[in-house]
Amino acid sequence: MTTESIRLILVHRNPTTARALSLLLEDSGQFEVLAATSDAQEALAAVRRTSPQMVLMDPELPGEDLGDIVGEMRRAVPSVNVVALSGSSNSEHLGRAINAGMTAYLCTAAEPAELFRKLRLAGEGHVLVSGRVASDLSDLTRTAESPATNGGGYAGLTERERQVVAQVSQGSTNRQIAESLVVTEN
Repeated sequence: MTTESIRLILVHRNPTTARALSLLLEDSGQFEVLAATSDAQEALAAVRRTSPQMVLMDPELPGEDLGDIVGEMRRAVPSVNVVALSGSSNSEHLGRAINAGMTAYLCTAAEPAELFRKLRLAGEGHVLVSGRVASDLSDLTRTAESPATNGGGYAGLTERERQVVAQVSQGSTNRQIAESLVVTEN
């Protein structure tokens, strides 16, 4: 059985890392890298030009507002799954990524086969958060819900956004979250 390649745009702040990831993904035979860049605006132009299934991006791009870029990508191609790939589980970046509407937040520490498996699931629209990141997300969710704190890492989120974060930390899919909160999936 042949599995169709996932068409993606790769965005990483380090051009060498972007190129290395591009080669790794292409060599797997599971992904077709349409563009690899270290510039968010170039990535946005590539999204508009190619209508990829996925954008795999570094959530720590300098000089760009993650929420704005992800929002523009999703407006340009509503079906695109935007996946954060990071070497850290920095709570600031994690919160921004989730708030921006990313489908998944994965860590680069995963073995290639595991990363590929998770990327395929994210490409199908599954909400994914890597184990280490899920633990941090769970901690942040508890902090955000605690009346003793001022919102923890999510002080800027609305109650509805905190509900979404809580469900993501429990592994709920987009569809499950949409149904439980009575909203549309996209």
